[in-house]
Amino acid sequence: MTTATRKRPAAKPTEPPPEAEPVTGALVKPDPRDAEPLLTLSTLAPKRPTVDIDGTHYELNVMNDFGLRDQQRLTHDGREYQALFSAEDELTTAQSARLDLLLERMYAMAWHKPLPRTIEAKLGDEQRAQVVVVFTRGPLLMAIQAQVKAETEKAEMEAREGSTMAS
Repeated sequence: MTTATRKRPAAKPTEPPPEAEPVTGALVKPDPRDAEPLLTLSTLAPKRPTVDIDGTHYELNVMNDFGLRDQQRLTHDGREYQALFSAEDELTTAQSARLDLLLERMYAMAWHKPLPRTIEAKLGDEQRAQVVVVFTRGPLLMAIQAQVKAETEKAEMEAREGSTMAS
């Protein structure tokens, strides 16, 4: 059994083969055949989650607003707060004071700009805890809202197309 081999045409001596093209500068035009990037970074101001208080929207910080030390402290504080909050036994006086301190510290870090004092004075511990939950889970909640909105818009578009085709 003979296998035929096909010769590839030789590249012109003045043209380097595509894989040998030099890369100049930092900008390289992406090849559309390449897979999606593993990481996409943006230096633009992030879309911030908001909290509506009496009809006014107040912006929350996002993790990118903090350095690594503050991010680590928030993560640690969140875990400690959750452990104390969900403890089966009644908290000691010291544990209750620590729970209050953790809530206040995370709550203060949550806001992008300080709230007006009149608004601040109206919020109780339960509302402050809700703000902290939204702050810590804001990006995830925003992603879920965007996905639900996209799915709703897609369903509405498909319904309009279906009714147009039925006519």
